[in-house]
Amino acid sequence: MKKSKCYQGVTLIESLVALLIVCLLFQLFTYLVGMSRNVLRQADYHQQIEWHIFLLQLENEIAGGKEVRVEKNTIVFKELKDGEDNIWVTTFIKLANQKIKKEKNKGYQPLLMNVSSWKVEEKRQEVVIQLVFTNQKQYQASLAISKP
Repeated sequence: MKKSKCYQGVTLIESLVALLIVCLLFQLFTYLVGMSRNVLRQADYHQQIEWHIFLLQLENEIAGGKEVRVEKNTIVFKELKDGEDNIWVTTFIKLANQKIKKEKNKGYQPLLMNVSSWKVEEKRQEVVIQLVFTNQKQYQASLAISKP
């Protein structure tokens, strides 16, 4: 009887190549996780900037000496038309199709996007806004108004 010298097993080079492939896959995975965190952080930062710009626009509307009231989760501004004494222009800011938009005359301007819900209340001399974006981030603000 002759013994066969054919060994079955894994050589050192094969195991090193497999280890190298596993290490490369692990590095790729950690890189992708880091990039996804960075993208989420930037999206959150963009949403915060959008919220603050919205508040600035709303403060400018309120500071313009307009009549402000809240009805049915809608902010309503009334102002006299330029150069006219008896013609009033009404502007609405409300939620429609996941957008907070400003409607004036027959046109509209989107102010905030990806909004799942918002609640507007008038308390004393303030307009209180509670807003939830589609990613479940919540924001709240109170803006002072003056009654005519």
